Amino acid sequence: NYSRHDTRRNDFVFGISYNDSIDQAFEIINQIVEKEDRILRGEGVDPMVMVDEMAQSSINIRVRIWCKSSDYWDLQWDMTRKIKESLDAGGITIPFPTRTVEIVGDNKPGVTKAA
Repeated sequence: NYSRHDTRRNDFVFGISYNDSIDQAFEIINQIVEKEDRILRGEGVDPMVMVDEMAQSSINIRVRIWCKSSDYWDLQWDMTRKIKESLDAGGITIPFPTRTVEIVGDNKPGVTKAA
């Protein structure tokens, strides 16, 4: 039961394109985190922004913050929106899964089979 604790941790994961700058994404996210008064700071609860995973279609960045339990959901929704919109404005791409298909064989354009 999360309501019995005074504080809660929010974790967000944002995927950015392999072609985008991780440092630029960190800068954008950190600016939002620094401006948000509902985020707790101090020993053991300082905000963290880190590369979490090199996934199939994205570099996943994890944002970990602590807040009062009463602020949890509003902060969750507000931060998700602010970070998404700020990444967009900064030219950072949030990719969707893609698949590259390579066709191997004699049916390539310009290739004819010998009789």
